[in-house]
Amino acid sequence: MKRAKKQKLFNLGIFFLAFVLMSYLFVFPYHYKVSFTTKQPPGVVFDHLRAWPEFDQTDTAQVVNQDMVLYSRLVQNIDYPDGALSVDWSIKRHGDSTTRVEGRFSATNEALKEKIRLPFGQSFVPSSSITLTQSLAQGLIEKSKNFKTHSISDTLTAPLFCAYVPVHTKEGTKAQGMLRQISTVMHYIKDNKIPLKGDPFITISHWNPMTQDLSFDFCFPIDSLT
Repeated sequence: MKRAKKQKLFNLGIFFLAFVLMSYLFVFPYHYKVSFTTKQPPGVVFDHLRAWPEFDQTDTAQVVNQDMVLYSRLVQNIDYPDGALSVDWSIKRHGDSTTRVEGRFSATNEALKEKIRLPFGQSFVPSSSITLTQSLAQGLIEKSKNFKTHSISDTLTAPLFCAYVPVHTKEGTKAQGMLRQISTVMHYIKDNKIPLKGDPFITISHWNPMTQDLSFDFCFPIDSLT
């Protein structure tokens, strides 16, 4: 009787271990998870991650955006010297003043073999995931030094006249789009001897956050021509 009971417990133990092993190998969709918190709002974090392929295309990491849900989720493929990775970023507001960022990294080549290597410390995924996340987090800290965020409020501007030129560009090239049009507006103002009455500004006419297409009028305040 005791032998049968021991055999039953042994079989249950084997079944449990097999269940855990199969779940680890085939159910969990990622290899390694890295997370950090930041004082930047989710929108700033999302745009920083989305711009990663543009500001960090180096010999060590080639990044391609694959799928996204604005300001909350972003999937990227990373071609890294140690191996190819996929990362699924989750961005969530954590409390009133911080944002929690979580990256779930997976090896895209020989994924099963990397999962087997992982418990023995032989997989490249953990070290690569930590290195890449640290680089991104540090870049976010450096970028945040260049601007400040504050509460949004409505403001009414007094009516004014302006000379303007329409600009159509992407979010990331807004400054270049403005620079290309300055000479056009300034030549018109100079040729017609129109006095300026303040600093230039822009008025947004169209913005698509998903495609990052941006249309705006680049305006220069002037005196009335009448």
